[in-house]
Amino acid sequence: MRVATIATCAVLLATVSTARAETAEELRIRGESLAKDGRYSEAIDSFKAAERKEHRSRHACLIGLAYERREAYSQAEIYLDQCKAGATAADPLPEWAPEAFRVLAEALAKQKLVAVLVMASPADAQISISTFAPDDTFVARTIHLPPGKYTFTATAPGYANRTEEVEIGDQAGGAVSFNLERRIGDKPKVVEPSKVPWVVVGGGVALVVAGALVHTLGLAPARDMLVNADATGDQGLYMRYSATFDRDRALAIGLYGAGALAIATGFVLRATVFKAPEAQVAITPTTGGGMLTLSWSR
Repeated sequence: MRVATIATCAVLLATVSTARAETAEELRIRGESLAKDGRYSEAIDSFKAAERKEHRSRHACLIGLAYERREAYSQAEIYLDQCKAGATAADPLPEWAPEAFRVLAEALAKQKLVAVLVMASPADAQISISTFAPDDTFVARTIHLPPGKYTFTATAPGYANRTEEVEIGDQAGGAVSFNLERRIGDKPKVVEPSKVPWVVVGGGVALVVAGALVHTLGLAPARDMLVNADATGDQGLYMRYSATFDRDRALAIGLYGAGALAIATGFVLRATVFKAPEAQVAITPTTGGGMLTLSWSR
């Protein structure tokens, strides 16, 4: 019974040990060991697994170097460029990186690979090529490929995928361009500015205009008649227009006041309850220029 218990514990310990996920560092070390044995494809898989665990420029360097050793120079170009672009003081280039860059440059020239310019909108669209591994994707750039037929696919969140069949000759460079269209269900909702504040302002303007009409057509003539009656001492004329003057003056003042209040209320609503969307402008650098993006939120 004791022997069986010990055996069971040993099995459980072995299972727990096997089930423990490898860390990014362990995966990197395993990949380097595989690469030293010339097992570059397995090493690449291990380096990619390490990158999924922890993003580091060094992982891209190792993947690129393994592809270079496998003489897959197009893929090596992608990852060594990522390696160079992502290096920082905290995540520096490996000491062997300059030699890897030199070897790649010589290989690209010696193999007479064709430079293909890949353009895409949006700028962060991921491009894949039929002869590459599915996860060997890249953003818009120039890539060198052997002559032949390729299927390029561009994908981006919220956009419909697009595929292009391209035949690359051995004499000149080529170009592939993608302009992805948003999926119908993912189109951003356009928030129209509310018309309520402007309706209120328009009503206020109408009241002011009405007040001006009362002032011009009623109050002003009645005042003139009262001034004339006072000058001539005509009490009958004065009594006749006195009530009209008082009525039109009260009406004009009321219309002016209500109109001014409505206009002020409209602008307050516009600035608070119906505040205009906040706009944001961003510039994303791209090869040879940049992309201007305008976004807004309520």
